[in-house]
Amino acid sequence: MLDSDEAMVSPLSSLSVKDFVSSVAARTAVPGGGSVAALVGSVGAGLGAMASLLTYGNKKFESLDTQMRKLIPPLYSLSHELVPLVDADSAAFNQFMEAAKMPGKTEQEIEKKEQAKKEALTNAISVPSTLAKKVNTVWPVLKEVSPIVNIQCKSDVQVCVRCLQTAVWGAYYNVMTNIKDVTDEKYKQQVTDDIKGEIKTMEAESAIILDILEKRV
Repeated sequence: MLDSDEAMVSPLSSLSVKDFVSSVAARTAVPGGGSVAALVGSVGAGLGAMASLLTYGNKKFESLDTQMRKLIPPLYSLSHELVPLVDADSAAFNQFMEAAKMPGKTEQEIEKKEQAKKEALTNAISVPSTLAKKVNTVWPVLKEVSPIVNIQCKSDVQVCVRCLQTAVWGAYYNVMTNIKDVTDEKYKQQVTDDIKGEIKTMEAESAIILDILEKRV
């Protein structure tokens, strides 16, 4: 079993799959849903890149090479861009917990503590918001990939889409959990509207892609 202290010190993204799963299953608050959502999104984008690469350079799909050459990079890039968010989400949680532990007896200490908590909370909202926005950039790519991807990779792309959906939902749940502690009503409403907008985008775009894939035989 992975020691919980070791899990806290080591960057999560550098752990083996086995050790990462053990750290998630451990009796610690991090890594939690936010880190898992980022990882699932990264793996999902990777599946999309894999399926596209197994179409590109294949003699059977030679006529698609130019198109696939354009579609592969965004998926491949996203799979790597989301990895740092695995650690960033846990770091944001730790930042908030450290702020909560700050002394708050004097007026100066209280002011300093509240400012630290505000900054940490903003960061805890920013990380999942970034995750949702990044994931939603690749739906147009997958809409092009889905009708032409190697049919043998159909299920891989379907899993890709479901992973990306989960990443956005995970981001939504984390934002909505953290936004409850925000006192700035204007900021709270803006963030709430933004993340709900990301959900709507994800649901609409992913439904189209899954329908395209389901009809392919």
